[in-house]
Amino acid sequence: MQVRIAFHPARPARCRRTGREAIGPEQCVLTTGAYALDDIAMHLGVLDIEFTVLEPAELRSRVEAIADRFHRAVQREAETTVPSERRGVRPALGKGSEDPS
Repeated sequence: MQVRIAFHPARPARCRRTGREAIGPEQCVLTTGAYALDDIAMHLGVLDIEFTVLEPAELRSRVEAIADRFHRAVQREAETTVPSERRGVRPALGKGSEDPS
């Protein structure tokens, strides 16, 4: 399946070097293929750049579904959450608190 994704902001010179089509002063488009839309959606999610899915509509739907799932994950407070101390994260010290170390 072929997909088209716009990245922004992007520098036109960098677009050309990476095989993307520059479509404006700060935007370029990548056209590529994939067997599974979830693979592309997750790859886009870990990139540190803003993007817009241009096509296909099915990829937009998958990105939206995954984004919704991640949003719910950070909003809910699970009863099974491991306390931060057990994850090796030291609690922030407030005014009047003693350093536990």
